[in-house]
Amino acid sequence: LEELPKSRNAAFIGLNDYKDVVAFLKYCDSKLAGKLSGFELLWKNSYKQMTSVNDSVRPPLPYNYNYYVLIESLGAHQSNDYDEFQSLLEEALENEKIIDAVIASSQSEVNWFFRIREDVNNLVDFMNHDQHFDISLPIPNIGRYIEERYEALKKIKGVEQVYAFGHVADGNIHFMVGKSNDSVALKKEIDHCIYSGLKAIGGSVSAEHGIGLHKKNYLSLCRTEDEINLMQVIKKSMDPKGLLNPGKIF
Repeated sequence: LEELPKSRNAAFIGLNDYKDVVAFLKYCDSKLAGKLSGFELLWKNSYKQMTSVNDSVRPPLPYNYNYYVLIESLGAHQSNDYDEFQSLLEEALENEKIIDAVIASSQSEVNWFFRIREDVNNLVDFMNHDQHFDISLPIPNIGRYIEERYEALKKIKGVEQVYAFGHVADGNIHFMVGKSNDSVALKKEIDHCIYSGLKAIGGSVSAEHGIGLHKKNYLSLCRTEDEINLMQVIKKSMDPKGLLNPGKIF
């Protein structure tokens, strides 16, 4: 068990280049000395949709930037930690590491900032049909890979919306794709578009949501034959009669 933190601070950051997102992550990690607990990235169109639904998710920053980062730090002393957090952002602005920033001045504002990121229904509710992805990939490759997927998905007939956001510090990105129909053919075409380039860069079809049924046919993109065979051996040794969660990966 761990003691609960006594302070929580958050801020939204505006940036235009993905390389600056990575540089800012390294900067925060070094300056906060273990206190950095959240580093969420929203692409511009995702941020715009997530903050345009109602007043409870109004935008903390204007729609002027390509990337929006939500950072969070947890600590033991609210006043001291807030001052440290504020100084970090002031220094980042002065040294042009970031373009814009707004810091939450109260816990209610911290909750407001995270409500924007966490309420994905503000995306799903405006889709005719939705398809979700949870991929992982090396942090330096995220910007280019997501940009390429955006462009490729827009060319697929039946794709209406594309939104990306995720936990960049973990190399974990979520995709939500809005579609005009729920056909199997369209689903497979979108799957191929999202997954096809991951193997070449050492990515994975699943970051934190498991394999289940939807991803079982793509497991070979991120696991070798030997790894999959070993997984089967472990499964059979633990569950020889196939009673536990049958029909999923194996």
